[in-house]
Amino acid sequence: MKDITEIRQLIAPTIERAEIKRLDILTELTKKQFLYALPVGLSLFIFVTGLASGQYFIAIFGLIISVIVFIFIRKKVLPQTTLRYQKEVKSVLVEAVARTVYPSVSFDATHHVSRRNFSASTLYDDYNQYRGEDHCEGITLNHTAFEFSELQIENVHKDFENYKASSTEEIFKGLFVVLTLPKVICDYPIKILPDMANKKRAAGKLLQKNFSPKTHSDNLVYFEENPAFEEMYAVYAQDETQARKILTPTMLGVLYNLKYKFDQTARICMIGKKVYIGIAKAEDYFEIDIKKSLIEGDNSLTKLCKELALVFALVEDFSTFHDTTQQAPATYSNPSTNPFL
Repeated sequence: MKDITEIRQLIAPTIERAEIKRLDILTELTKKQFLYALPVGLSLFIFVTGLASGQYFIAIFGLIISVIVFIFIRKKVLPQTTLRYQKEVKSVLVEAVARTVYPSVSFDATHHVSRRNFSASTLYDDYNQYRGEDHCEGITLNHTAFEFSELQIENVHKDFENYKASSTEEIFKGLFVVLTLPKVICDYPIKILPDMANKKRAAGKLLQKNFSPKTHSDNLVYFEENPAFEEMYAVYAQDETQARKILTPTMLGVLYNLKYKFDQTARICMIGKKVYIGIAKAEDYFEIDIKKSLIEGDNSLTKLCKELALVFALVEDFSTFHDTTQQAPATYSNPSTNPFL
């Protein structure tokens, strides 16, 4: 299995080129930040001078100019440098690391999972704002196609009639994974959702059935033989026999372990050849600090490898759904066999 040292050796030329680019872009960014400080500072000086001398028109003019210059630089100039960093450093480096496991992988920090794929999962309610980054796609050795990215999905409510400020409801923020398996695994949707009720209570299951999200199928499937899983997730399926055939005890263990891999329960939907997985997380994945060296000291590469290892382990775990006669190997959840650790 590959460790960090081996990965560094495999992609050493890429790391060296990325480090040169990083330093170049960091210099460019520093210059732009200094340059935009000059006109802002000058405008503020005019504002203070005009205020002190009683020339309020000049003071207000200086203040307006400083605000306009600040917004222009912040919104138009600096993002161009950030975009260059994402394309020339981050995308290249993450793709190189990922290809040490899956040679077919492609990574683009400026793209994301399509709105169509997100909506097809039917895991989340209505939304009108959709954005994301860090799109990765490839294929595993058992011919399972995968893609994932970070997404931030919101529903913005605007009250034009009463001229009130808009309010924003966060629908989903985190990692969204889409698997396309070699063959159909289920004809009817199977959804595994975080439990909404404490099933230790007598009324817990009744609450789960009556007040669960409107995105689920009608029938709640119980797994009393696995109480730990039952307490964490609720399974909905139109065909209970099919659901039990696919969700073997080992697969229930894989789902249960997601909580400890990502410190968060997931939402999963399986239909046809597709498996959709949403893992809500507040922090960003795959971040490479432009201010930190890629070669010297404690840099972002170690953190990046660990994050990719977690996601690839998830991909491998769920890619075994296409073969219901073979149980998923539990070794994928073991850090000692993780391809990066």
